[in-house]
Parts: sequence; structure tokens; C-alpha cells
Amino acid sequence: MIDGAEGRIVAGPEWAHDDSTRYAWWKVDYDNYATGWSAQDYLTRI
Repeated sequence: MIDGAEGRIVAGPEWAHDDSTRYAWWKVDYDNYATGWSAQDYLTRI
């Protein structure tokens, strides 16, 4: 997804982790009709 894209959360969080970091993933319905999972660290609440 491009920087600045807006959308709404439709599911989540789902948790995933590697050896040292835990990530929250949210399913986002983006305004450009794309839907997908995005890591919370890269989302901004508006």
C-alpha cells in the first residue's frame, strides 16, 4: 500500500512474532478498494 492511503480496520489484531519481536497485524479495507493485512507499526490512527 502507498504511504498516506486511508482505510478502516475490518479485523484483527492477529499476532505474529520472530525471535525477538511481536507484531500486531490488522486487516484494513483501504479506500482504493484494496484489502489486506498491515503491521500496526506502520499504521497511523486518524
